[in-house]
Amino acid sequence: MNVRPVHISDLNALMQLEEECFPTEAFPRRTMRYLIQKSRSVFLVLENQGQLLGSVCLLTPKRHRSARIYSISVAPRQQGKRLGQQLMDQMLSIARERGYSGIHLEVDEENDAAIRLYLRNGFQPIGHIRGYYNNGHNALKMHRDLLSV
Repeated sequence: MNVRPVHISDLNALMQLEEECFPTEAFPRRTMRYLIQKSRSVFLVLENQGQLLGSVCLLTPKRHRSARIYSISVAPRQQGKRLGQQLMDQMLSIARERGYSGIHLEVDEENDAAIRLYLRNGFQPIGHIRGYYNNGHNALKMHRDLLSV
């Protein structure tokens, strides 16, 4: 298993992963290309023998002290193998190294596996957003303080 920065050559495999993980919420190809090439983000992929198994995108704004996990995904056939934890460990380490005071995110309130991952990693619920997702699901807003850890 290898976690590495995303390359534009990963775009097709990344789009396939995105559509498998988020059938009603997948980023458009144009958005994914922007996140890879131009955004202020840290975008990593997890691969094994050339096969893309997961990804995580952390938005790292210049003027804010809190970063945002924009997306984290693990191929459905690979879930339950702690790959999401590997990606989370990398993101937390990068956010600390860059001096961010915290990380926030939104997660589908019905995504129990993701919520458990975030809770295990010190994220706390801070609010809800009704009808946030295209499928009508609500989002749970979560935050983790990086300074007190």
